[in-house]
Amino acid sequence: MDHLDVVTAFVNPEIDDDDIYRTLPDGWPDSLNAPKIIVRLRKALYGLKQAPRLWYEDINAFLLSFGFTQYFADPNVSLRSDGILILLYVDDMSMSYPKAAATAAIEVKAKLSEKYKITNLGPACQFLGIEIHRNDTVVSLRQKAYITKILRIFGMEHTHVVSTPMDPNIQLDLAKDRGEKELEDITDYQAVVGSLMYTALATRPDQSYAVAALSRYKSRPFTSHMTTAKIT
Repeated sequence: MDHLDVVTAFVNPEIDDDDIYRTLPDGWPDSLNAPKIIVRLRKALYGLKQAPRLWYEDINAFLLSFGFTQYFADPNVSLRSDGILILLYVDDMSMSYPKAAATAAIEVKAKLSEKYKITNLGPACQFLGIEIHRNDTVVSLRQKAYITKILRIFGMEHTHVVSTPMDPNIQLDLAKDRGEKELEDITDYQAVVGSLMYTALATRPDQSYAVAALSRYKSRPFTSHMTTAKIT
């Protein structure tokens, strides 16, 4: 499994049939901006609303041109008959392949490099915040760096560790039932639970029950029923 990075991905595709005009961006010599010069875009830019769609259409058409097909369950995954699988996430690309297709994978990378500016990061050690550890027989996935980061962001580096899965018999008390003040702003609570959702989905299914239980109190209509339970 190799990790590839497409440099300035959104700048690669041509603008479709729509004519899009803009003033010159900051940084051009003053002489070019006086009077204001209006230019027509030929290629997509970051921040352009249709840029992600144009980029996806461009690279998908290119992959289809040399034997890849879209996976029916996820259009960001492309497969080829020799076992090469490409997972695309914006400008990050994961390429997985069996040993028998190693030579073919090199050829695919060469074709991609001919069309786009590609940085080959080698065997994937981390992808979308998921750490990949491997030896001769085992591949394991972790999110230690990600979890450490969210603990630091929310000032919880020194909280006590509790076991998971969460005991399903635990009842979360409502603040009003404990005579405590309810939260007026639940933004931080939503951010904490949202951050934990990624770990539950990616590498820590043992947290799924706890995250699901806490998620019941994320929506605005439930502001008056916020729990004071601390996430540790």
